[in-house]
Amino acid sequence: MAFELPKLDSELENELQIIIQNKTFDASKSQLQWSDGILPKLITRLNELAALSKDGERFGNPKGIDFITEIEATNETITNHLANQMCLSPPFTIYRLAELIADPNNQGYSITNNEQLFKYFNSLKQVCIVSSSVSEFPPVKNADEINGNDKKESFGLVAENMSLVEIPWLKTSKNTPHIAINDSPPLKRNKEEENCTVTEPKKAKS
Repeated sequence: MAFELPKLDSELENELQIIIQNKTFDASKSQLQWSDGILPKLITRLNELAALSKDGERFGNPKGIDFITEIEATNETITNHLANQMCLSPPFTIYRLAELIADPNNQGYSITNNEQLFKYFNSLKQVCIVSSSVSEFPPVKNADEINGNDKKESFGLVAENMSLVEIPWLKTSKNTPHIAINDSPPLKRNKEEENCTVTEPKKAKS
């Protein structure tokens, strides 16, 4: 039986559409802050999607892969990284992440079984596990605006056209077990980041 994706939180969906429209995260245009608004909702969504694996098959092609275990482990790596390393500002790949979360099917991921869910989470991992945040790539004006030919605000993000660089210590081979984020060398963080915590969104009273 095909998976039935849980409904996307309306506030999160709205924020993702704003990010997609602007091709980056712009706090001045967002109704929610990243740290205590968007990020907790994003983590909740990832957990909801990972939980779907329990309703699907455990093993499949390629043989030997335990889909449920791998999906749960990959999700834990992603959510831990976002909560611990991207708690102050979203990853510079937030535009692509917003597309994948807002509409997986439109991005080529028809999540109907664990094999598809496994591929989807692998793609999410490539997008999320980066060391740079949006704050490290300030928006730049295009050439027309600089030359005075266009008075409209037209900003682009340098990171939009950057290729993803895999973090070496997160690279795993087919013959090595999954490496959790807590087993990996920590990224260099400043004092403000060390005191950063992410809280789960409050559940609405029924």
